[in-house]
Amino acid sequence: MPIWPRAIGGLLCLVLTNLLGIALPILVQQVIDSLNPEQSHADGESLLATLAILLACAALALGLRIISRQLLIGLGRIIEFDLRNALFNHLMSLPADYYDRSATGDIMSRLINDVQAIRYFFGGGILLGFNTLFAYALTFPVLLHYSPRLTIMAFILFPIAVIIMGKISKQVKQSYQYVQETLGDISTLANENLNAMAVIQSYGIETMESQRMSGQSTRYRQGFFKLIRQRVWLYLVMGLVTSLSLWVILAEGGREAIQGEISYGVFVAFILYLERLSWPTAALGWTITMIQQGIASMGRLDTILSEPTETQASHRQTTTSLPRLDILHVDHLSFADPTTNNNKQATHQLQNIKLNLQTGHIIALVG
Repeated sequence: MPIWPRAIGGLLCLVLTNLLGIALPILVQQVIDSLNPEQSHADGESLLATLAILLACAALALGLRIISRQLLIGLGRIIEFDLRNALFNHLMSLPADYYDRSATGDIMSRLINDVQAIRYFFGGGILLGFNTLFAYALTFPVLLHYSPRLTIMAFILFPIAVIIMGKISKQVKQSYQYVQETLGDISTLANENLNAMAVIQSYGIETMESQRMSGQSTRYRQGFFKLIRQRVWLYLVMGLVTSLSLWVILAEGGREAIQGEISYGVFVAFILYLERLSWPTAALGWTITMIQQGIASMGRLDTILSEPTETQASHRQTTTSLPRLDILHVDHLSFADPTTNNNKQATHQLQNIKLNLQTGHIIALVG
């Protein structure tokens, strides 16, 4: 199935699932209120009919939710497949100097870890993000209809939580970029050591290379632990807000139900609606994490896809006809390996070279 029909079908099933989720607490409220002889005179047949509708809606909601997950999570797999092919084809068309400027380990890290983060973003991230959006958009008006006062009391802490989560999410993005860059450095170092193992053993520098790997691994561990702490804070904030909201409804809503200000059915329905919002709220931290990691990974992969191909690079080069010279004078010639020091400030291997080269002669620089 193409991407857009799959995405639209998954979102449609998600909307229908949330609509049925809105209907279930209303049916539960009707059943509970019908059991109170002071508020209802429903007979046994109508009660059984309501229960049958309740079970049918629950079964239909379950089926639609399974279909929506298959469609939307599978969407991430399809995008991952297409992205890997696009990256591979683009890498095959890049000129050789790109691979001189780029470390192999860093390229492999981007092709594996960053592509996986984008799969999570377009799969679980879209599913959880739109599910949270639909759940709040459809549930909040119903809660206001039942009791505006209880609704305001239940959600009064949410603006503060949103501000805190916004600050933490920015830190998550920065930490994730640092972790991915460090992982790329580890992959590069491992690749270099494996390719040059004979040289390392010949010079007896195994201890030095082990210390280099240990230092990179320590950086990665510290950065990843920092990222984990930031993720945990996201989950704690949303879990705390959800628990406090439920506690407020149990205390204040229970008092109103006992005093007869609201029916017991409305009280139970209100709790069911908040319980229904508990998972989207708690998963909001996870959703934000996947979105921030996906955005960071898109930026890292875009640096590869934005590289001009060999054909494009050749079009940019201008050819000029040079006159034939008997002697070539070279002055202030410097050369720096672009792969030195992890693509950062390169060290010059040759600097301020001056020489004269006559036709038919060969000059070798040794050292």
